[in-house]
Amino acid sequence: MSAQYMLGVRVTNPHPHAEKEFIYELQVFRTEADSALQFLYTFLAIHAVLRKDKQALRAVNKTPLFWNTRTYLKIVVLVYLSFYNHTHAATER
Repeated sequence: MSAQYMLGVRVTNPHPHAEKEFIYELQVFRTEADSALQFLYTFLAIHAVLRKDKQALRAVNKTPLFWNTRTYLKIVVLVYLSFYNHTHAATER
């Protein structure tokens, strides 16, 4: 058995396209992490404004169902897209 090194890790009998697949999955992960950070910073920015601006807080509190639905919808969409990307990438191989 011959051993090879991919990205500094010893691998025995690697799949012929293993390194390309790994790099592709790494790029997918990076994109998803960037998206998650954007949602987090948006969430934090909105809450920072609401902490300081009581008038804005009152306006948001007039429609709590809208804001709660949007929050949970973002989570559902992120989970769905993550699952879709993962299964779609697996079927392309």
